[in-house]
Amino acid sequence: MKKKRKILWLPVFLVCLLTVQAVQVFGAPEIPRQTSEFYVNDFADVLSEETETYVVQRSKALAEETKAQVVVSIVESLDGNTIEDYANTMFRQYGIGDEKENNGVLILVAIQDREVRIEVGYGLEGAINDAKAGRIIRSQGTPYLKEDDWNTGIKMMYTGVMEAVYEEYGLQPPSELDTESLLPEEEADSGESSDDSKTGDILWIILVVIILILLNNNNRRGGRRGGGFRGPYIGGGFGGFGGGFGGGFGGGGFGGGGGSSGGGGSSGGGGASGRF
Repeated sequence: MKKKRKILWLPVFLVCLLTVQAVQVFGAPEIPRQTSEFYVNDFADVLSEETETYVVQRSKALAEETKAQVVVSIVESLDGNTIEDYANTMFRQYGIGDEKENNGVLILVAIQDREVRIEVGYGLEGAINDAKAGRIIRSQGTPYLKEDDWNTGIKMMYTGVMEAVYEEYGLQPPSELDTESLLPEEEADSGESSDDSKTGDILWIILVVIILILLNNNNRRGGRRGGGFRGPYIGGGFGGFGGGFGGGFGGGGFGGGGGSSGGGGSSGGGGASGRF
């Protein structure tokens, strides 16, 4: 009787084993072959040549200095897969990052699914933890991706990632890796106007405080004839203060100084995802 039970369980075990193998084979996302450029895989054909060149040149320079690899991939659809599974599979198949250091980063955007993910290799999870990856997506990617501004969104996220990687290796990012310089001209002008407005408000507050102090000192001296506040004194004092204030707010910008293939890096699923 026991022998018959064992025989009955054998087919069940084989069916379960085949089912698991089928899920592993057919359940894995089907990833398109990487392009010859490697660092940019625009399968949706939405990026400009200028953006592709921007990414490729800077990623090559980073890899030469640190062996770290930052790759950008854009697909039309995830084909029913989660973006986490898709990104992790793509990361491993492309072998992003050095095989020993696992210092790769993948920025993946799915156009139709309206999803984005930053997948981080083991070796850079300290530099770009899940929280930081999420902040880069929300603050530097989503505002542009939701407007279908693929070029600005990609370059902003890419630059945020690159700055974090350079910082991890104790290196100064190149001067062109400045997110302010990547903003559309109208937005950059708007930011400057906002800063000017804030500065003007602060100066008015300072002016009022100075006048109140002078009036208070005047009262202590004994009334209107006790030394009143003189126009030249106010003008000179305010002018000096304004000069120092202006100098403090001035300053320079962000300082800095053929085909490719993956280095065999791997990812353990670290990073963050977002919708736009």
